[in-house]
Amino acid sequence: MPRFDNTERIGVTTVEGIFLRDFNWIPRTIFQSDVGIDMIVELTDAGVPNGRMIGVQIKSGESYFADKDSTGNVIFRCSDVHVNYWINYALPVIVVLHHVSQNHTIWEQVTSLTIVKTGKNYKLVVPMSNTLSVDKRRMLENIVPLAPAINRLQRFIFDSRIIRKLQQGGEISLEWAYTVSTKMSIIRILEATYIELEEENALNDYIMDMPPFEGEMMRFTTSKIKTFNDFYHFYPWAVIALDTRFYADFPSFEEDIFSDYPVDKKYEWDVDDLPGTVYSLEAGIIKRRYSLSLNHIGKIFIDFFDFLDGTKQLEIPF
Repeated sequence: MPRFDNTERIGVTTVEGIFLRDFNWIPRTIFQSDVGIDMIVELTDAGVPNGRMIGVQIKSGESYFADKDSTGNVIFRCSDVHVNYWINYALPVIVVLHHVSQNHTIWEQVTSLTIVKTGKNYKLVVPMSNTLSVDKRRMLENIVPLAPAINRLQRFIFDSRIIRKLQQGGEISLEWAYTVSTKMSIIRILEATYIELEEENALNDYIMDMPPFEGEMMRFTTSKIKTFNDFYHFYPWAVIALDTRFYADFPSFEEDIFSDYPVDKKYEWDVDDLPGTVYSLEAGIIKRRYSLSLNHIGKIFIDFFDFLDGTKQLEIPF
């Protein structure tokens, strides 16, 4: 049995930290990923999210730096499946390579000009000098010079997988973990699958709910969430409500669970709202849980996206 290799995860974590710490942008790591996109990064203006996004493919390890051209730049080789996906993706895409032992991270945008055909496959030349660092901020900003309306549309397209699952009856939750000391929030989007087991009883048949199996669809860290309404910047297509099915498995918390917690660090908003929503308070991390459903904008987007995708025609009355 092969030993666990955390090289790829180190690369994703490193890139996430660079965007979050150095750029003050919002990286969203994608789990259950489609072909070739590991992360979506939202740009900000003076710390305010602006809706402009970049798709990121991350490769980590020394082997990705072994193949170089005559000038010392890295040659990243990829299949036609990946290239077609990146070129046609709704967002501009960059490939990021991370050298773990040297802690060196470089990038290049995927375009029809930077991708070169090599027989059955393709290559992308990634300059060793093109480091993923804040001095390249303007270069990265310039690859997404889109109008605000297009930025908003991209947000919906990016979330279309989540929107589609909700439309099909899936149960999706949002977990909000707030770290008091750093005032940072970790947001996780979870797809829950509840299993109902039928058991026979001497008196009657009944249904017993088992705990859900949860798949993590997305995760990101941000300092931009200060109030509940801030969630609607990230998910304008959603109705966000308390996850009552999840909370049914937890007892009602009393105010005294905070009795030994410094009053000035409880929260920056109404403490009276805490007992009914907080289900975990460990090591200064306060967790809440919400359910997502589609609002009228989300429902309309499904038809609009199907039209954009070419799978549905507009019905014109005569």
